[in-house]
Amino acid sequence: MKAIYYIPLGLGLAGLVTWSITQQRSASELATESSALQKQIDKAKTKKSLASAASANSQKLKDKLATSTQPIDWKNLAARMVEVQKNDQSGDDTVLDSFEKRLEKMSKEELLLALDEISALGLVGEEKSLVEEALIEVLIEKDPAYTLEKYADRIQEDSDGVGWQLPTALGIWAKKDATAAAAWFNKEIAAGRFESKSLDGQSEVRLEFEAALLSELLSSNASAANSRILALPEDQRSSAMQQIPFSEMSASGQKEYVKMIRELVPPAERMDSFSHVISEQFPEGNYNETTAFLDSINATPEERATAAKDTANTRLEDISSQRPVTRNDIEELRGWIKKQSPSTLDSSTGEALGAAVQDDGDFNFSKASQLALEYHKSSGKDEVLIGFLKNFSAHENLPEAIKLAAQISDPKRREEILSTLK
Repeated sequence: MKAIYYIPLGLGLAGLVTWSITQQRSASELATESSALQKQIDKAKTKKSLASAASANSQKLKDKLATSTQPIDWKNLAARMVEVQKNDQSGDDTVLDSFEKRLEKMSKEELLLALDEISALGLVGEEKSLVEEALIEVLIEKDPAYTLEKYADRIQEDSDGVGWQLPTALGIWAKKDATAAAAWFNKEIAAGRFESKSLDGQSEVRLEFEAALLSELLSSNASAANSRILALPEDQRSSAMQQIPFSEMSASGQKEYVKMIRELVPPAERMDSFSHVISEQFPEGNYNETTAFLDSINATPEERATAAKDTANTRLEDISSQRPVTRNDIEELRGWIKKQSPSTLDSSTGEALGAAVQDDGDFNFSKASQLALEYHKSSGKDEVLIGFLKNFSAHENLPEAIKLAAQISDPKRREEILSTLK
C-alpha cells in the first residue's frame, strides 16, 4: 500500500511557488554563465505568465465553489488539485479551502451523487483519484459502515486509491460500534476478501485493516484485541502491530499494546516492535518524556536498553539536523543513558554519533570521529568505536574509518570491524 497520496482536506494548500536566484559569482565566471542565467530569466518569465493565467482560473473556480447553489466544475477542480500536488505547495489555497467548506456541508446523498457525476466525466489518473478520494474522505466520516459496504470491491482492485482509505473507515466505525465493525471484517475475511496472493501468505491489506481495528480495541476491549492478534500467524503479528498509530492511542491502550508485545510477539521480533513504540512516541528523543514512559510501563532492562539506544540515536540526529553536536550534548546523553541502561552506555554513545552524521550536515564524519575517539580513550572501552563504525557512514568515509578501527584494542574485534569495512 502506498504512502499518503490524495490531498488531505484539513491541511489547506498553497498558491503559487516563488522563484529566486542567489548569485555569488567571481568576475571570471560571469562571462561563461551569462547564457545559462538568461535561460533562467526566460524560464522565470514563463512561470510568471503561467502563474497569472492559473490565478485567473483559480479565482473563477473559487467564485463557483463559494456558493453551494452553483454546480462544481469537477474538471477544473481536479486540474487544480493536480497542480498543487505537482508543485508540492503548502499553506492556504483559497480554491481548495472553499471546496473543503462545501464538502463539509454536503450530505451523504449529495456526496454519492457527486461521485457518480465524477465517474461519468471520464476523468483518469491523478485527476480522478484526487477528487474521488477527497469526497470519500468526507463520506467515511459521515457513514464509515456504508462506505465499507459500498466500496468493498475496491479493497483489492484499487489498493493505492480508494482501497487505501478504507482501513480508516473500519477504525472510525470501530469507535462507534466495535462489535459491528469486527463482525463485518470477519465476514469479509471468511469470504476471501483479504486472501493473500504473495508467496509468503502475508496479506498487507488485511494487516492494515487489522491495525485499524486493533487501535480501537486495545483501548476498549483488550481481550478481543488479544484474540485477533493470536488468530494471526506468529510471523505477521509484529507487522500488524507496527502499523498501529501508537502515539494516538489512550494511555490504557498504550499499556495494553506493550503488554501484547511482551506476551504475543515472537521473542526474536519483540525488541523491533518496542523500537517502533519509542521512535513513534518520541520522534525528537525527549529524555524526560521517554523516562516517564518507561517508568509507567515498568520497562524491563532489555526494553530500557532498546529505548536508550533508539532515543540516543534520535536525539543526536535531531540536534545534528540543526547544528553540530557538541561535547555537552554527549555528556547530557551519556548521563541519561547511564540511568536507563548503564551496560550499553558506550555502545549507545558510539551508535548515536554514527546516526548523527548520516545526513552529511555540518556535523560530519571527521568531527564525530574525534568525539568517538575521545570517549574511547576516556572510557577505555572499544564499544564506543565499534558502535560508531557500524553505521553506513563509515563505508562512505573509508580511509578515516579504517584509521579509526585501528584504535580498537581487542585484536579479534578490530579484525571483525575491518572486515566489515573492506
